[in-house]
Amino acid sequence: MQVKAYLADSLWGSYVMGNYQNAEELAEVDLLYDDVLRNGPDVIPSIKRKAHEHFIAKVCDDPSRYNECEDLYCKALEEFPGDLDFSYYYACLLNKMEKYGKAFEILTGLESALTDESVSKSKYSGSVIIDPLVIINQILLAAQGLGDVDSMVKYAAVLLAADKTQQNILCPFISTLFKHGVLEDEVLKLLGNIYNLNEPGDLLLIARAAKSCGSIKFATMIITIANELMAET
Repeated sequence: MQVKAYLADSLWGSYVMGNYQNAEELAEVDLLYDDVLRNGPDVIPSIKRKAHEHFIAKVCDDPSRYNECEDLYCKALEEFPGDLDFSYYYACLLNKMEKYGKAFEILTGLESALTDESVSKSKYSGSVIIDPLVIINQILLAAQGLGDVDSMVKYAAVLLAADKTQQNILCPFISTLFKHGVLEDEVLKLLGNIYNLNEPGDLLLIARAAKSCGSIKFATMIITIANELMAET
């Protein structure tokens, strides 16, 4: 079985590097990797992970196969419980499927694992550790889907503190707050935790985002404040 595992790994590696496009060889990779997953308890974990990744990669970009992809992630996590990468990409899939509650649960668990110094990272593949903000971004998407305003404020603040120019974060942040009935003064107060409201440049960032998401009245108010500040200098 170990020989089959190495053969599958070698064939798939050749395909990824563009060394062949043979449908028969690709079918052989499927059969070999399937054999590895079904009958290979002694196969080294790194190749078993690649087998799971191989089958996930075949369906993950096809919305009509999201349910199949979810089953594959569950199988991968049964074999590699707590794996950061499988958990993260599974949660991303759940967000796409609008299963926001489960996605939020998984992602906040990952956030805790990354910040808990007592948790060993040695059993994880760890590519998510390179940029933990990707987890925060997905938590924010889940929070928006759930209409969880408190979590939205918390996680949008983290992302905007890292880069306050991110209009793709700021626009839906403002839009969702208004959607859930937060008043203009309170929205401005929340933004004041991230932006310098005495700095015209920061105010114009907010106004641009507000205009983009259709909050024209709020954008006009912010521009007026910015103009008044500039007139004072």
